[in-house]
Amino acid sequence: MIKSINIKNFKKMKKLIYVLLAFVLFLSFSCSNSSSITNPTAISKGNITLKLTDATPMHFDQFVAINITIDSIELGNNADPSSFVTILDQPTTYNMLDLVNGNTDVLANIDIPEGQYNTLRIYIASTEIVLKDGTNFKHEIDQSFSIGLGNFMGGNMNFNNNNGSIDVILDHPIDIKPGDLNEYLMDLDVNHSFTLDGVSFDNVGMGGLVGFFMHITGFSFNPTFRFVDLSQTGTISGTVHSDQGDLANVTIILKQGNHVYTATHTNADGHYQFIGIPNGTYEMEAEIEGYTLSATGNDANMGDIVMADKANLTVDFNMTKTN
Repeated sequence: MIKSINIKNFKKMKKLIYVLLAFVLFLSFSCSNSSSITNPTAISKGNITLKLTDATPMHFDQFVAINITIDSIELGNNADPSSFVTILDQPTTYNMLDLVNGNTDVLANIDIPEGQYNTLRIYIASTEIVLKDGTNFKHEIDQSFSIGLGNFMGGNMNFNNNNGSIDVILDHPIDIKPGDLNEYLMDLDVNHSFTLDGVSFDNVGMGGLVGFFMHITGFSFNPTFRFVDLSQTGTISGTVHSDQGDLANVTIILKQGNHVYTATHTNADGHYQFIGIPNGTYEMEAEIEGYTLSATGNDANMGDIVMADKANLTVDFNMTKTN
């Protein structure tokens, strides 16, 4: 027996269902909107980019590679062990010969929680030198090689024997604020970090010195770093000229008072570049065996050089052959 449906009651039920659905949708929207406002991960992070360079390469043109393998990098506050966050977690090998004269590689580009970080923790897996004659020397840091510590410009370093990491204590903490973009430079000074053992040279060619091959028996690794905020630094670049053409392998020294702040060497085209130079007053020198600064054409580089934030300075040198 089929019962008839009261049309009036059916319409009331239909209206009630619509009201309930609208209420549920309203609550769902309100909760999701509220969640996006109160969710700390949406507003409590800032971005940090960390770049790697080598401002002071070895002046010998005898290497195929000078490699450093970094397992991971963390940032934290040395007063709070739980504050450390990982910014690099993929083991990567960097050939430092590719990172001279202003060239860089990005170590990390990541959003991290807001706060102040005063410690950079670096896990170095290995270091390696490969010479042109094919010989290579490699040390696994956490296994067979005892790491020494050089120095850190703008802070100090501690080696953690328990996990093989280096803690770089920063003089000026990194202040991460929500939504900010922060860019820092880590300059590994290869010339002072790698000390060559048992260096000797074989002359090659006929009728005089045409070239040479270097031989070594090993090396020691004493990491020397420079760490700067790129928003408060500038660049200095230029070319070393002479009547013999533009000069390669000229040592360019950047000094602050009597202190050598950093140094580099000109490339095959006679060009050099310093990056990440903090504001301040500097002096510069150019040195290469068999040449001296010309009496003319060096007026722009003979006095104080003043660096301002984000400045790009051009400083050329003119040299004369002495023999």
